Amino acid sequence: MKIMTFLIILVAGFLFFYKVDVGFRMSPYYNYDSDFGRDLLKMTEILHGKQTLIGPQLSFAGLRLAPYQFYFFAPFLWLGRFDYRSVVFANAGLFVLGFFLLFFLLQKRIGRFYSFLSILWLISTPYIILTARSPGNGFSYVILLLLVVFLHFFYKSFSLKQHFLFGFIEGIIINFHPLSSLIVVPLHLLKLKKAKDFFVFAFGLLITFLSVFIFDLRHDFVIINFFINGGQKNFFTVLTQFLNFSSFLKGYTADSYQGAIHYYFPFLVFFQVVIIFLNRKSRLRFLLLAFLLGVNILLFPFRFYNQARNLGEVESRFNKIISQDFLQKKDLNIVLINDTPISKVGYEYRFLLSKNNYQIDDEYSYHNSKYLLMISEIGDLNWQKEKSWELEQFGNKKLIKKTNSDNYFYYFFEKTY
Repeated sequence: MKIMTFLIILVAGFLFFYKVDVGFRMSPYYNYDSDFGRDLLKMTEILHGKQTLIGPQLSFAGLRLAPYQFYFFAPFLWLGRFDYRSVVFANAGLFVLGFFLLFFLLQKRIGRFYSFLSILWLISTPYIILTARSPGNGFSYVILLLLVVFLHFFYKSFSLKQHFLFGFIEGIIINFHPLSSLIVVPLHLLKLKKAKDFFVFAFGLLITFLSVFIFDLRHDFVIINFFINGGQKNFFTVLTQFLNFSSFLKGYTADSYQGAIHYYFPFLVFFQVVIIFLNRKSRLRFLLLAFLLGVNILLFPFRFYNQARNLGEVESRFNKIISQDFLQKKDLNIVLINDTPISKVGYEYRFLLSKNNYQIDDEYSYHNSKYLLMISEIGDLNWQKEKSWELEQFGNKKLIKKTNSDNYFYYFFEKTY
């Protein structure tokens, strides 16, 4: 027992922590500029006293759910003195702890060695490695989902208190990624025996959305109205992408995870748990898991550990610019120019400035901002020819200062009236 536990912690720790601060997670721009930078910024705002009732905007029709991920990881960011690696390490540690707990629970139900092989198969699966190394709403919930799905398979019934508890936990999982509802809700409905069980479960689940309801109530139901007045079109676009399984295969085999691959994670979790559950009494159960583990080893995603663009390098470079002390401490906004259009607002730079006590205007307030920092990660630009919604909203401007560091160029503007 002790040796197996040690090996699980050792293997999981190595796979999840090795080069995690500089290694590969999704595509470099996607993970930092669009999602991770945004999350770090929101956590920083929370730690500076600016609380929020809602989480990030989802691809599904512009919907917003509760901000559990921000509040869960914010203390780790504070403990790490606003070092982004503290959140990355916390996410990896969460997965190691989760698999330790899963092994402890499973070995009492299906045997020690079979549980050991099952855990090794799980932690060596590429999407598990990816989620353990990628803090964010589309990834961090996966270990909790694994625990919940396993408990539904291996426990025949739940008490009234457990129905409420699972409703609450499953609500949190759904608030991380709504597609997980297609797994956890049907699984739990199969455990309900009385009407009272259903109402207790539903109450536990629904209260996890309370903060979103309060926000919508305070803002004239802006989220619901957005969905009704056109947001549903985006929902069907995402649904079409989800149903296009070829995009999943492309993302799984290409040099980077692309498209909507993370939409499938709840179903991959369910698929793996089903295999472990159905195979538990087979005479060939050890052989099957050994084969599946061998497949994972043959297809091991070494690219996850390649050196990639990371926030540490960006911060080191950007600190040289901040130290020149020409940026205004407030009434400032940011535009980022790089290889992808999804990162125009430059969330990671907003985080770095906020970390240094700059008061940055939000991405919807370019028209009110007095100053603008345009950052080019693709070399020197003719800034007068650059066009985007953000630049248009900011309006007329004059160049105050231009500087560069390692072929990254920074243009500081003041608005002219």
